[in-house]
Amino acid sequence: DIPNAVLALPDAQPFQATNPTTDITTIAVTQLDATNIRVSVVGNQAPPKTEVTLKAGGLAYSLTPEGSDPEEEVVVTGAGETGYRVPNATTGTRLDIPLLDTPASIGVITNELIEDRAVRRAEDLAPYVSGVTAGDVAQGGNTTDFTIRGFSTSSQTYLNGLRDGTPRLVLRDFANIDRIEILKGFSSLLYGTGTPGGVVNYVTKKPQADPAYRIAFDAGSFNFYRGEADLTGPLTEDKNLLYRLVLAFQGAESFVPNVEDNRILVAPSLTIKTGGGGTLTFEGEYYRLDKDFNSGAKFFNNQFYFDRSYTDPRNSNVNDFYRLSTYFDQPLGKQWSLNLSGQYINIQRVLNPLFTAITFRGNTLERFYRTIFEEFYQVNLRGEVRGNFNIGASEHKLLVGLEYNKFNVDLKGLAGTFFGSIDVANPRFDVAIPSGIRPAPFTFIEDDWGIYVQDFVKLGRFRLLAGLRYGEFGRTFNDVEDRGGNFVSPSVGLVYSITDSASVYASFSQSTQPQGGLLSGGGFADPRTATQYEIGAKVNLLNSRLNITAALYNLTQTNIAEGDPSNPGFSILVGDIRSRGFELDIAGKVTDNFSLITAYTLQDA
Repeated sequence: DIPNAVLALPDAQPFQATNPTTDITTIAVTQLDATNIRVSVVGNQAPPKTEVTLKAGGLAYSLTPEGSDPEEEVVVTGAGETGYRVPNATTGTRLDIPLLDTPASIGVITNELIEDRAVRRAEDLAPYVSGVTAGDVAQGGNTTDFTIRGFSTSSQTYLNGLRDGTPRLVLRDFANIDRIEILKGFSSLLYGTGTPGGVVNYVTKKPQADPAYRIAFDAGSFNFYRGEADLTGPLTEDKNLLYRLVLAFQGAESFVPNVEDNRILVAPSLTIKTGGGGTLTFEGEYYRLDKDFNSGAKFFNNQFYFDRSYTDPRNSNVNDFYRLSTYFDQPLGKQWSLNLSGQYINIQRVLNPLFTAITFRGNTLERFYRTIFEEFYQVNLRGEVRGNFNIGASEHKLLVGLEYNKFNVDLKGLAGTFFGSIDVANPRFDVAIPSGIRPAPFTFIEDDWGIYVQDFVKLGRFRLLAGLRYGEFGRTFNDVEDRGGNFVSPSVGLVYSITDSASVYASFSQSTQPQGGLLSGGGFADPRTATQYEIGAKVNLLNSRLNITAALYNLTQTNIAEGDPSNPGFSILVGDIRSRGFELDIAGKVTDNFSLITAYTLQDA
């Protein structure tokens, strides 16, 4: 495996040579993911000896079959840097398909962009992908919620392709993130239930075969300091055991008093090469986020109060995040492979939020207090079989998968209460914390499973991506079980390759989103359903160094339930939501010293 490389062939198409010498049966070079390629060599009678030598703009791969004297050299040329563009992304298909052949608009925030921007917040990255914004969800700067094509993701994102419900609880740190892939338009086919706008998939840093060590330290205003270490390389001489260790710590105050942001991150990972081209990877992560709530600036009497704290110094918000993930990828012969993924996440939160309400009463704001101990855990399991085969003149990439997800929230704490008020112009915090507040515990459990099949067909200049998913879900709230439901989600997309560097596409997809709450008329609300139609065009320029993607879409979600204003605690059906628009993305490395990324969105919702 060669890290930090991209095939220079058009659109990173794989290279294969059959019987290049009498001792070598095949040589294959494939793009594993956005930044890694794999060189596979099969000897005729014995495994060949290999040696990799890096060269300017490429590498030399020297092959010496066991027991033979002469040395054969095969040179594979690949670009070492991709800038802000990648040729492949798996989020939209879970297959190794060039983006040019994918009937969807997919934005990729590369590691190079993250490093160049020195980004620590998703809000600073989202504008580089058309149709996407990011912000907080009324959590005082402690969470991130993406909005894609006008629809909130409800803080639900994905981590290495597995569902991740933690962003609604914990603000993610970027020290362990390699890149972010954003699929615009949700795919229930691959991801089950979710909001219709799209999919945000964080991809973590993986162990590499070549040693690399990076240490960084930053310091700034308001007592800000941050340190990071990223170490990777082989643990054995044969490079069959690889490691990576990412460490980070941060301390920061703010221009607003009583608001601090303190973090610790430890993320080890280990990759074992299992033979036959297979890999088994284990990832662990511990992350502590101690970040105070910030209720934001206040506007009163035509004046902004942005540098005064309305956060009580007795406020606390401590989150401990634990993750264990495993990924197993094993070829089954030359044309089939097995992929197994599993993830366990546990979050423990201790909160004593004391903050101010938004509503003014004269020149004062109401205070609010609550004590919370919350424990969240999730389990994600997924198994997939992938196969390549031909039927007549058509080439097929088949994907069959089975997935199970479970989420559990156990909250113990006190019901919130208002106590006293605070002066907007002169805030003081010498008010006693109330006592005798009643307990208000609750539990919420959600689980779902699904089975799906997808086929990518290549016939001449046409590419067809089609599939179907059947899924079931259930929910339990405070021991009251929702009957749940089931759904069938189809998806189909067609691509026409005009040239090797330009294509047009059209797609249709449906998605399902469960919604909680009892209806005023009795019973639970049925899931929201969404339908999306999309057409677009993609072109690679400057020898595939620059990509331009344009898309037109129409997205409608039906059966929307919202709170009943005349019957608090219950919901009513309010109708549909429609979003349509035009999106344009341009990204790439124009020259060796000039990278470019820009996005434009026109949305009518």
